[in-house]
Amino acid sequence: MSGRVRRGTEILDKPGKIYPKTIELSIVDPPRYVSRGGEKLETFLTSMDLPVLGADTLDVGASTGGFTDCLLQRGASSATCVDVGRGQLHPKLLGNPRIANREKLNARYLKPADLPKSTYSIITVDVSFISLKLVLPPLWPFLKDNGTLISLIKPQFEATKEEADKGRGVIRDPSIHHRVTEGIRRFAWKHLPDSREVKISQSSLPGNDGNIEFFLALQKKRKN
Repeated sequence: MSGRVRRGTEILDKPGKIYPKTIELSIVDPPRYVSRGGEKLETFLTSMDLPVLGADTLDVGASTGGFTDCLLQRGASSATCVDVGRGQLHPKLLGNPRIANREKLNARYLKPADLPKSTYSIITVDVSFISLKLVLPPLWPFLKDNGTLISLIKPQFEATKEEADKGRGVIRDPSIHHRVTEGIRRFAWKHLPDSREVKISQSSLPGNDGNIEFFLALQKKRKN
């Protein structure tokens, strides 16, 4: 219960302290996932009705593991976490036998030997300070036929430097949002063989910095 008992916005965390009987208390439910990313992905997965049960998944840009947490709670068989950093995966997920944690790996240069599986049914991508146009092509071969790749489009990393600097890293102009998302959609159609767009929509939650973000789901069509 630590940190969950509130009086208004005040956190009551001192055991044994006596309060008047008349005060109104509330108990805040703990977060369902290890980060807000899990909530974002959950909403998008529900909207597209993508089955996750039994899937082998690859989470690129895993960070603390919000996407991974969501996928595992929805029944994924396994999750391979890839991140260029190290020591970021949430303690709740460390030691989970369904997780293979691969740290200090740049997704642009990912090789089959870096991963425990050759292909995955679901790939999620949440990267920062780099364009998806540099990341998606090297990841595409790791997606199974009929598999789904879900990427989080972050306009601040797809817009021009001048546009990002103008808003101090926050892109508020809807026309830039439109240009960026259309640019990624066209890029996928042109550079990801046998790709089919399944769904694109605005994320249910903004980024930590207030940026509006977008999810794009692509399916790799089965080869005849």
